[in-house]
This record gives sequence, structure tokens and C-alpha cells, in this order.
Amino acid sequence: MISKALSLTIKHYIDLEYFANGLAEDFQILLDELKARCDKAITTQKTFNTKLSYNMVLQIIKEEVRKFKAELLERLEETATVISEREVEFLNKTYNTKSKTLLPKLSDISLSSLLFVPFDKRDTVKQFVDRAAQNILSSYEMPLRSGYLFGQDSEAIVTQASQRIKQTGKGIQSGIQTAVPTFAKTTDKIVFMKNLQPVIYCAVLDSATCIVCGSYSGMVFKTAYEAPELGQHDRCRCFLLPASEVTEEIPSYEEFLESLSEKEQRKILGKNRYELWKEEGIHLTQFVNNGRKLRLDEIDT
Repeated sequence: MISKALSLTIKHYIDLEYFANGLAEDFQILLDELKARCDKAITTQKTFNTKLSYNMVLQIIKEEVRKFKAELLERLEETATVISEREVEFLNKTYNTKSKTLLPKLSDISLSSLLFVPFDKRDTVKQFVDRAAQNILSSYEMPLRSGYLFGQDSEAIVTQASQRIKQTGKGIQSGIQTAVPTFAKTTDKIVFMKNLQPVIYCAVLDSATCIVCGSYSGMVFKTAYEAPELGQHDRCRCFLLPASEVTEEIPSYEEFLESLSEKEQRKILGKNRYELWKEEGIHLTQFVNNGRKLRLDEIDT
């Protein structure tokens, strides 16, 4: 039977996911508004046959992107603080039992520790914001330059930019949906490290679980220092739990897959990895090395 602490933690992270989705939608609205202003600046000109008109509109777009970038960074910094405060409250309420398993304090968590940890194994918050702003600017700058050089009309420029902006918006939404729960998980890890206690790596096991996350599921580490970084990829759902609070064994990824039908197993693993696992007896952990999914030619058979 699932422990109360694990059940509460899973629900807690589902709530965080909903919160992150709402924040991502808010920024999609801001991006749509930014796009409308940039499109309007472009369509004030029928064509861009002079360098002066090109530079004038480009400067307007740069200023709009600068304001969006500042808003995105400020909101994410505010969100990091709010999420960390709520996480400390959650930890105290859920894990501070009579044995005083944890004694987290908000003063233990600095904003810099939340903002300077890569949340997707690639970007810190500032790097993410810088990348998002550059992608937005490029989405307009390249069609605008092409329109100037080849005499395209403003409507054609807006159409090209819109296609690029759509992809950029998806990237921003995915980044926000990853960053928000990572603020909570980073808070957890700092608390667990300060308490120097064993932790269990928990992956949400379903058809969307990647092999890397699955390979860590249920593993116990002496301290959070030794545990893998959280946020193995965009929208990663893994988290750490204090081992003392888990009363049942966390199923391994292999046990989870064994519970599925052959059709589902093949769909999740793919034809080649399924055959290596089932027919060649290759353990699923051999598909991963140091937090990286191995290519087929790298798997030791």
C-alpha cells in the first residue's frame, strides 16, 4: 500500500504541474500581445525598400522583446521565491514527524540557489530567458532582413515570422512547465542535503516515462549529494523522498514494464530495445550510462 507521505507528494507535484501550466498560458498571452505589436509595426510599411525603414521597425521590435524578456525574468524570479516558500511549508507539514525527520527553514534556501541550477540539464533561468528573447528576436529579424533584401511585402514578412514565433512559443511554454516544479525539487534537495539523510529517487512510472528516469526509479542514495540531478529533461516528473518516510518498496522500471502487455512494452521501448530486453536478456539499466540514453550501437550486448 502506498505510504501517506508518497501519496501526498505525488498530489503535491500534480498541483505544481497545474500551476506551471497556468503560468505558461499567461506567458503565451503576453507573447501573443507582443506579436500583435510587432506585426503592427511591420505592417505600417507596405514594403521595406530603404534601410531607414528596416532599422526603424527593427528597433521597435528589439524594444518590445526587451520588455518581454524583463517581464519573463521578473515573473520567474518571483515564482521561484513563492514556490520555495510553499515547498518549505509542505515539507514541514508532511515530513516533520515526532522524530523530527526534517527541519527545513526558508532561510536555508537562497534565491540564487534556485536560479543558478540548470532546470533541464541545460539552462539556468537567466540562460533560458536569454535564449527565449533571442529566439523571439530572430523570429522577426530574419524575415525582416529577407524582406528588405528581396523586396517582399510586409504581409509576407509577418507570415514568415508567425511560423517561427509559434515554435518559439512552444519552447517557452515547455521551459516554464519544467522550471516551476524544478524550483520545488531544488528546494527539496537542499533541505535533504542539509539533513544528510538517505533519499529515494522516485519516477512517475507510466507510458511517458523515459528510460533514463526509469533506470533511477526506486534507487536509494545515502545523501541527496549522491542523487542524480533532478530535471533529466523537459517536463521531467521525477522527485526525491526521504527514505525514512517511504514504507513500501518503490517499483523499478523493469517491474513496471513487466506488468504491461507485450504490445505496450514494444510501444514504449521500441522494436530493437524490446528484443534486446526480452530475447537477449539485456537489463534495462544497460540502456543508460551516466544519465544518458545509449544509442543502439553503444549498448553492451
